[in-house]
Amino acid sequence: MAASLTDRFASIRDPRVERNRLYPLMEILPLVVCATLSGAEGCCVPG
Repeated sequence: MAASLTDRFASIRDPRVERNRLYPLMEILPLVVCATLSGAEGCCVPG
């Protein structure tokens, strides 16, 4: 049976300090996967 991305990410520990977490890790990881698959090379907007 194939696992969803959410199932795969569930076992990943969030290394960030609790008080510094603006967004849940489970919302960030899918964005990172999509960005990586679409060729993103950094986190800054070119300008």
